[in-house]
Amino acid sequence: MASSRSAPVTTGYGDFIDALQRARATSPDTALPRADLPTISDDHLGVFVRADMIREGAPGTYYLTTAEERASTVPHPSPTYTPRRVALMMAVWAAAIALPFVVWLIAR
Repeated sequence: MASSRSAPVTTGYGDFIDALQRARATSPDTALPRADLPTISDDHLGVFVRADMIREGAPGTYYLTTAEERASTVPHPSPTYTPRRVALMMAVWAAAIALPFVVWLIAR
């Protein structure tokens, strides 16, 4: 059910998030119906939902997640350069550099 007040028009993502915070739509209990959300395209709303910045409460209602909620659901990637991987890369490069010298010594 749409409320009698009109949804504010936003100019960007930050305005959209700020408007949800001002409306205190930060939990499933205070979720706003789609008609009461600040004006934003369905595509952009989908981006927010996929990024877990906004969640759907009851069907058709949305609320802003807190930073703590987002942090608890976002998987943290493993570090790219672990000590084992660095040691293995160094061993491969050392072998690649030493191989021509070994071949040269054997050929002499």
